[in-house]
Amino acid sequence: MRLSSLTRIEDFLRLALSTVVAGILASIATICFIEVVRRPFGESFVWYDEFVGYLLVWLTLLGAVLARLQREHIGIDNLLNKVPRSVRLWLALTSHLVMIFVHIVLLAVSYTHLRAHETEADL
Repeated sequence: MRLSSLTRIEDFLRLALSTVVAGILASIATICFIEVVRRPFGESFVWYDEFVGYLLVWLTLLGAVLARLQREHIGIDNLLNKVPRSVRLWLALTSHLVMIFVHIVLLAVSYTHLRAHETEADL
């Protein structure tokens, strides 16, 4: 696969992620607006609060990924820009390895928690 093909795939995935994030944000705004309009009439969706909460969690997670892809996520660039390039590469590698380790630990703990709390009825 050529580099241009990978670039097109990456651009497509970035656009898809942006569209999903925008759709989640629009859904949250729409559901909350409808709820505010319905509330004075004594009507309310039973499910809206929890559903909007879950949408907000997904918005946060996917928005962080999108911000990272666009290099707009929170970072300490001032400190990294002052160290030599070779040190900067080692710091970046170490940072990525630490994050991979954290994700593996979270995955293992989540799997253990899931197995500990499943019952016969869940199967």
